[in-house]
Amino acid sequence: MIQTNDVAQRLNELRAAALHAVASLEEETREALATRDVSDLLDDDGASEVDVEDSLHLQAQAEARAQAIDEALQRVEDGSYGTCITCGSSISGERLDALPATPYCVTCAGRHNH
Repeated sequence: MIQTNDVAQRLNELRAAALHAVASLEEETREALATRDVSDLLDDDGASEVDVEDSLHLQAQAEARAQAIDEALQRVEDGSYGTCITCGSSISGERLDALPATPYCVTCAGRHNH
């Protein structure tokens, strides 16, 4: 049986970490953009643009993690946490331990990722 208080606490910790990552990456991106000068813009190697693109990509991933965690917290609240949103099967405890925000059982996750 799933201990919802423990799950909610773990998800809230993961959410806080994801939001901290978002804030850090936003700041990193702002700093990178603020320190760019004309020579960076004219530089042919594109290193400055790559750094900003990498930060923006990582920021988007962290935001997506936070959103998935918010959705998992909603499932905890409504009592559907641990049930696959596609087929309605139970998600294994091992899977939830490894991926606490997952909305899919192993079978449906394989289908969803293809």
